[in-house]
Amino acid sequence: MTARTKKAGLYRDTGGWVRVAFPFDRVVSDTLKIIVGRGNYRYDGPDKGGPCWFVLEPYAQDAANVLLVNGYEVETDLPIAGNSRGSAPAAPSSSNGTASNPFAALFQVAGTEKLAHAIYRALVKVLHPDVGGSNILTQQLNDAWSEYEQSNTLPF
Repeated sequence: MTARTKKAGLYRDTGGWVRVAFPFDRVVSDTLKIIVGRGNYRYDGPDKGGPCWFVLEPYAQDAANVLLVNGYEVETDLPIAGNSRGSAPAAPSSSNGTASNPFAALFQVAGTEKLAHAIYRALVKVLHPDVGGSNILTQQLNDAWSEYEQSNTLPF
């Protein structure tokens, strides 16, 4: 029996919006809310002809990254980084060929340790398996946080 590939798509819509199409996935939905940020996404529920997610075009790459990290194959009509054939690139990989930690850079660009910690806590609340999240993503998040803490600890 072969594993089924999860499929998603990002498609240009009107007014600077990008339609983000994927089967219901609570982890992806909650992560999109955090990564893209309030005001930069909208969700049209069944009462509005949905269900369908939309993000502003500058956040299309972020939406593609969320889908890729969660194991989706992404089809798109947008110029997503490295995209030349209508599909988003595979998740980034490190020099040893294993998938790199998608959360590592997030803490580095936060600017302050306080903000990095707030990001970590917000992500734990939606990614943890106890709330329907993913063991793998939570472990990646915890690994990235441990590396961040070690790299930002002052030697005494």
